[in-house]
Amino acid sequence: ENGAENIRNHEHKLCALMAERLSENSEIEVFYTDNGTQAGVLSVRHKRIDPESMCTALGKRGIAARCGLHCAPLAHETAGTIDTGTVRFSFSPFIEKAQVEKACKEIEKVINM
Repeated sequence: ENGAENIRNHEHKLCALMAERLSENSEIEVFYTDNGTQAGVLSVRHKRIDPESMCTALGKRGIAARCGLHCAPLAHETAGTIDTGTVRFSFSPFIEKAQVEKACKEIEKVINM
């Protein structure tokens, strides 16, 4: 009903929003490109909090994320994250801007714990 192009645009906007917000924190490394090839996922890595701890803390706050190598070890080799993995957020037509904003706030709370 929405069409593939509208869904892609929606996911891209949410991904770009989260990338922008998280990039404001110098402790977070954001793996994002705005060249039109970014899929509906965003990977990040914190400089001092390992991905597993970050995911656990976010999960306790109601934020769904995945951590690790995400079945993509070659991509992690390319990104330089093979030893740590990342925290990955996924976007869909069912995610709203307010949810992305809430996730960013919860990430900040976890970092400041």
